[in-house]
Amino acid sequence: MRFPSLNPELGPIALGAIKAVATAREPLHPTQRSMLSVAQKVMLGVELDLDAIACVSPEEMGRAGRGLPGAERVVRAMVLACLARGAVTEEDAALVATYANALGVELHVVQNLEQLAEGQLTLLRLDVQRRAFTGQSVARAVENDGFMSLVRGIASRAGVYEDDAATAKFEALAHSPEGSLGKALFHYFARNQFPLPGRKHALPAFAVVHDLCHVLSGYGVDGPGEVEVVAFQAGFMKTDPMSTLFFIVLQAHFNVPLVKIAPGSDRMLDDPALLERAIRAYHRGTGVIRDLFDGWDFWPDLERPLEDVRAEFGVVPRD
Repeated sequence: MRFPSLNPELGPIALGAIKAVATAREPLHPTQRSMLSVAQKVMLGVELDLDAIACVSPEEMGRAGRGLPGAERVVRAMVLACLARGAVTEEDAALVATYANALGVELHVVQNLEQLAEGQLTLLRLDVQRRAFTGQSVARAVENDGFMSLVRGIASRAGVYEDDAATAKFEALAHSPEGSLGKALFHYFARNQFPLPGRKHALPAFAVVHDLCHVLSGYGVDGPGEVEVVAFQAGFMKTDPMSTLFFIVLQAHFNVPLVKIAPGSDRMLDDPALLERAIRAYHRGTGVIRDLFDGWDFWPDLERPLEDVRAEFGVVPRD
């Protein structure tokens, strides 16, 4: 989907408000500086001197941006700026809430920031997993295929059940036309030595959309590649994309593991190169014209040429 952009004249004002949040306790952390530098260049098309930008109060930001398209993006950026430091206080969360109120924005992620600041990690994990792409995939599977499909998927993942019918559908992709999305998906499973859905210890079939995002985007399955593909997904998601961004930061930066297939990492986003890759992946995702987690029946598209599917969905080539 395409998110509403800020009016060009609001860019410096928004950066001033985000800077005010980021520097409320101490000067810009290097990761915050990297994040703001890359984000303004990629998302706003400007390269302003961060040190010369004056901080903007909640009242000023509210007068300039309340009710305007893009106001939610300002609050999301404030949350991410707090997270980039690697430590969040209750004062940080309260300040972001003040700006959100001034802008007339209600975002559940502000509450998630409060949970992180207060150390409510169990509640935070459950909440983020439920709202991020993982929870949306589970909910869609239950809605479309019934609760037992979820049970079968979990049993296969645990290694106590094999769904031969599900596996057979994916094995048949070996005979898909060369250059098709289906053939690329089959090669993706083989290349990465992932068991096909339905086999013991395989990811459930409802998780295949995530695998297809890897195929469509070209991002890898290593740690940095997973950061990129999840950022890409957050870019096109219509429902609560910020929870998916929160998912990345918790997993890769705060060492809070949310899925067992990928271990948590500590301060991964301190790497400026990876941070820029993540921001560019998110920006690339905003150009995708549909939410692939919102009811995409991918089976008919698997026989189509991969490049045709990319073109139809708006997946532009990587940088």
